[in-house]
Parts: sequence; C-alpha cells; structure tokens
Amino acid sequence: PGIASRSTTQSSKNSALPSLLRPTVPEGGSLPIGLGRGGSKEGDSSFLSKPLNKNAVSREDFEVLRVLGEGGFAQVKLVKYQGDGKLYAMKAVEKAVLIDRRYAGDSHAEERAQVERDIGVAAQEWKCPFIVMLFAAFQTDEKLYYILEYCEGGELFRHLKAQPHECFAEETASFYAAEICLALRHLHQNDTIHRDVRLENVLLCNDGHIKLADFGIAKMQVSPTGQRPSHMFSFEDEEAMVHYPPEFYRGESYGKDLDCWQLGVATFVMLSGRLPSGQATGVWPGELPGEASEAASDFCGALLQEEQLQRLGHPEGAEQLLTHSFFERINWKALEQKDITPPDRRSSQVTAQGSLPMERHPTQGWKVSNMLKLRGFSFTGPIFRGSNFLRISGKSASRATTASSQSRGESVYSPGA
Repeated sequence: PGIASRSTTQSSKNSALPSLLRPTVPEGGSLPIGLGRGGSKEGDSSFLSKPLNKNAVSREDFEVLRVLGEGGFAQVKLVKYQGDGKLYAMKAVEKAVLIDRRYAGDSHAEERAQVERDIGVAAQEWKCPFIVMLFAAFQTDEKLYYILEYCEGGELFRHLKAQPHECFAEETASFYAAEICLALRHLHQNDTIHRDVRLENVLLCNDGHIKLADFGIAKMQVSPTGQRPSHMFSFEDEEAMVHYPPEFYRGESYGKDLDCWQLGVATFVMLSGRLPSGQATGVWPGELPGEASEAASDFCGALLQEEQLQRLGHPEGAEQLLTHSFFERINWKALEQKDITPPDRRSSQVTAQGSLPMERHPTQGWKVSNMLKLRGFSFTGPIFRGSNFLRISGKSASRATTASSQSRGESVYSPGA
C-alpha cells in the first residue's frame, strides 16, 4: 500500500500552527470536568479497546509495529492488518484532547475530527492519486482511529533537508509543486480547502510520487465568496504567520487561495531551503537563489501576493495555477495518470528511522467513557470488506481450528497475542 510515514521531528511543525489549532494539555495532568482516572495504556501492545459499535474492522485487528510520528492532535503508528499482513498507518486522536480543546474555548475540535473522516470518505469517489487514502475509521471509548494508506518515503520536508543545500533543483521543485496542485485541484473542485499545505504534510511513496496528507484542519463546503475564521487566531512568531495570508490572521474572509498562498510558501522553501522573509507583512521579498528562473520567481510572487484579489488562485483555486509558465514542461494529463517519471526516485527509498515512545500525552490513561461519541464516524472501505480474516475469541485458537483454518487459507488471529 502506499501512507503516512510521518517524520519523528514534529515540534517545528506544531510551533508554526496558530495556537488555537493546537491542543492544550492541562498543567499537572489535571482532568477536564467529567473525566475520571482509569482506562488503558496505549503503550501496552496487549491492550484491546472495546469498540463502541461493531464494525468490520476495529483496533484489535491491527498490530502496532512502531510509532511513525506525532502532531498536536494525534499520533501515527505503522500497523499490520492481521487479516493479510499488509501495512497501514493508523492515526489515533485522543478524545480527551478534543474535550480539553472544548474547555479551552475551541468549539470546533470535534467537528474537525469528523471532517477529516468525511474528506477521506469523499476522496474514495474523487479517485485522486495524489491524496492519501482513508481505508477505515472507527472509535473506541478513548480514541478516534483512522486507517490510512502508508507512504514509505515519509515527509517530503525530510528529503528536502537531506539535500546538499537543503533545496531541490528547480525541475524537481516544479514536479512536486505540480502534483500538489493536482491534489489541491481535486479538493477545490469539491469546495474543500486543506488549510495546512506544507512539506511536512506531503508524503513520498515508493514510486517517487507524492500524496497530500493530514486533513486535521481542513474545511468542506467552502462558500464561493469565501469565509471568515470562526475565531481570531493568535500567532506566536513571524515564522507561524508565514504560512497564512494576511487576510487570515486579520480575521477577514479567505477562500481557496489560502491553499495557494501556502503552496507558494512550500515552493519557495523547495527552491531556497528556507522560509520567505517578510511574509508576516505580506511583502514579497524576491529572494530566491540567483539561479532560479524568472518563471519560478514570478510563480512564488504571484502566490504570495498581499492583495487577495490579485493573488494567483483567487477565487477558483488551484485550477488557475496550471497554466503558469513555472509548469511549462508539465504534461498535466500524463502527470495525473502518473505517466511521468519522478525526477529522483532514489529519495523515496529512504525510510524514516527510529521511533517515538508509545506514551505521549499526559491525557493517556483517562477514561472518557461515553462522554464523546461522533455519530456516523465509523467507516469501512471496500479493501476490508469480505476479508477472509477470522477472529477467534480467547487467548489462542486450538490446534485443530488453526490447522483447519490454515488448510482453507485463512488467517487466524488470537487477541492479545
């Protein structure tokens, strides 16, 4: 399968998010109102949460291999499906964190968790080859789970940093920017915006192509006239402000061109190895390396335009970017079919090393119980339907049952094994 190998260095990414988009853990491990101690330890591989609703797949169907990475809201683990041994990325969001965000004044945290699931389901119909696929979603008392496509290459940002000068050749940057454009075009054609387009959320597959991931703060059903932020966002430093256009942090209406602005930042980083300076005030510095072409400089400048009405991508979104001279060599039809050879497939063969501790938030071990249930959250894609996976209760299956199952080509699973 192709997702989400996430880098283990997420602190810089989290610090760049608006503070109200990041979770706040109570100091000293104090509990939100209504939460009691008890529950489970996710780090214990023998722990099996009981699903709130019976689904075709559940937490106990997946064996955790290692932690791939973590962000403000979730932890992503590499897992193996017990049915056929295939690898997936399992993203787990703690309900206690969502409740904590509610008490901190963020009334949309639960909605965003549901939207991430809804976009994953919708993407099944979009059939975009550059968007990470969601194969299943389910919930337990304590957590929300997303079973995602596993991209072995990991974050594009990590590969960028591995380059000699921490930047890509212009042809390479143009290729990756083009594939991100195609992912955004599918989103924008369906009135959806990502709102967190950065290289940490772009993943490499073994074939050298990319996939856009992490829809944790995405927005669906965006109005053609744009929308205003549901609340004012605070930014800790200029680096955080770079990723959002001026109208966003001023609390004004924004639209699909917000993603285009963020693509402009990402393209600038790919070409120069650093964030553009001066973007907190919306001033385009024009500081690309001397060898950058006029088309590359114009592309970044057009996307990082302070005046929203003059910004490339306003108001239709990514569709308007495809005709820019920066993509002069791109055959869009061939690229969408992945008939173009990636500029450097070798980089995608480098997989993330190491892992993170299983325990991450002080919230682990809290018992959320039935305080938070997302209706309609559970989803099982066709890849898991009709599986010959055989779940047998108890610590182990009898030899006779095991032999019989193996003779039929079935996979026997013993909970807690």
